[in-house]
Amino acid sequence: MNKSIFIILLAPVLVAIGYIVILRHLGVAPGYLRLVLALAGFVGAIWFIRHKAAKSAKSAGQ
Repeated sequence: MNKSIFIILLAPVLVAIGYIVILRHLGVAPGYLRLVLALAGFVGAIWFIRHKAAKSAKSAGQ
């Protein structure tokens, strides 16, 4: 896996940690379901973009 993916994924992970810490500090229960769904959507979008780019690179090479 390319190192740039880890750099890109670092930002949402830090935002998620901050989201949980701040809401717990305020005494509000964080919405873990929304957090998990947002993370799944982000990972799915990255997978889709990488899959589409690899597919177009194969067709361009032929």
